[in-house]
Amino acid sequence: MSEALIVCATKSVSNHLSRFIAILLVVFGLNARQALDEFTDLNDKILEKGGMNAQGRTAELKTHIDNLLDRHNVAPNLRLLDSTVRSGGSGACKL
Repeated sequence: MSEALIVCATKSVSNHLSRFIAILLVVFGLNARQALDEFTDLNDKILEKGGMNAQGRTAELKTHIDNLLDRHNVAPNLRLLDSTVRSGGSGACKL
């Protein structure tokens, strides 16, 4: 694998992880420590878990995210642009 491809893939993963952490902070209303704990849990249970095919990892990720939403009382169908209490009622995206 070329060094440029590795750098590109790393930037892409980093960008997605940054978005996930931003959602934890803004939409879920977690503090930095809570967001780190949730990310560490996701990483340990899903991202770093070996011996899984893509379908298995996707299924486990969906279950993990559903449990995360439930633990923090976030509706699974909440949209970032909805004018809800979590979005400040403005209808504007908080990210």
